[in-house]
Amino acid sequence: MRIILLICFIISSSLFGQEFQKDNQTVPSRYGYEITRPAEVSFNYFIDRRGSDWSPLLYISVAIQNDFLQFTLNNEVFSSRYQVTVNVRKENSTLISKTWTGEAQLTDFDETNSRIDFQTNYYTIELDSSGLKEFTPGEYEIMLEVADLLSNRVYKNSRKLIIPGADYKKKNENISHTYIEFLANNTTGDEDPLQIATTRNSLEFNKPYKAIFRALAPQKEKLTFNARLYFKNEGDSLVDQQFIDAVKNEDGIFTVLYSLPYTIMDEGSFLLRFSVDDEDFKFEQERKFTNMWLTKPLYLFKIDLAIRPLKYLLSKEEMEKVDKMDMDAMTAWFNDFWKQRDPTPDTKFNELMNEYYNRVTDSVREYSTRFKEGWQTDQGKIFLLYGEPDEVENRKYALDKKPHILWRYNKKGEVLEFLFVDEFKNGEFTLVEQEPGQN
Repeated sequence: MRIILLICFIISSSLFGQEFQKDNQTVPSRYGYEITRPAEVSFNYFIDRRGSDWSPLLYISVAIQNDFLQFTLNNEVFSSRYQVTVNVRKENSTLISKTWTGEAQLTDFDETNSRIDFQTNYYTIELDSSGLKEFTPGEYEIMLEVADLLSNRVYKNSRKLIIPGADYKKKNENISHTYIEFLANNTTGDEDPLQIATTRNSLEFNKPYKAIFRALAPQKEKLTFNARLYFKNEGDSLVDQQFIDAVKNEDGIFTVLYSLPYTIMDEGSFLLRFSVDDEDFKFEQERKFTNMWLTKPLYLFKIDLAIRPLKYLLSKEEMEKVDKMDMDAMTAWFNDFWKQRDPTPDTKFNELMNEYYNRVTDSVREYSTRFKEGWQTDQGKIFLLYGEPDEVENRKYALDKKPHILWRYNKKGEVLEFLFVDEFKNGEFTLVEQEPGQN
């Protein structure tokens, strides 16, 4: 009996995955706390309506992390091949099954191992042409399988697929409409396939998107939609409001597009609401979503960690003063410190802070020793302050003299050189020579 149950569990897991697809994944950090990062594979869907018959189209977007795929090198090009299969099911019956193949070609080896670069694909399924009379309003399951054709690695997961009423009509509304979906910012809404976001309930912080929906209102030639965006973290505070004039096309369909003001949108929960409030015409629909900084540098998740690398930007007295603050005061001070140095103060994204803490992350990965975090080493310090050197003379394996590394920077016609020597041949390089006048 136990063997039978085990076999059933294995079959069930291989068919359906462990859980419904999540937009992102939570992973442990080296410091003991969890951080949110992009899922290795993500996918989304949107049921659109096109044509004079208001026919349904199922749009699907799939993003595959480069690191998920295996690459081979041929003629200085790294190539990978993969297969994407989508099944739409209801009550254990497969109603639609589609398979596509794809290929990735990269010239940079580091990109093949990247967890922030993706192979993104968009697909279309015409629901009417499937000939499925059983495609009635209700709840379905859309299942995704991604197979890396070089390594035979397979990813499987699923999402709930909601098919609303055929006319998408709400009570007391003389309008039929699709749900709201999000698109890549460079789209017009007329593409086929539509480039819909690959995540369903979240968008990425500091990235441009457009919201789209289509409407059918035969009694109207023109409609003005009131688009309002609210930040939910602070009690429904209004972030943006726009009035969008839409004219129906030759098929009688209104396409409503709204560009999200991503530069002024903070991390957190939002609500987007569209409405029409004429004397003889009422309409409203909304969409909740979360704005997430999925590439946030590791040290920015904890304020006490984020403070430590500032020792190179503060005096000793300033650093001691900050160390004595409680968490609330320290957080307020930290935010103000970087706000004063923000090269784009009218936006939520601080490019300078992001660059500095990305350097912290890189230094931890590249220069850490047994007893020091990478940014605490001499190489880490120079890297934080100056970035990647323009030239490197690497003599770390020298036999005739002490192992050493020379970094050279070309700064507006001025050459800065920093020499790091492994005095005790233990792998720790210390700064022994520095350009005069630099600190």
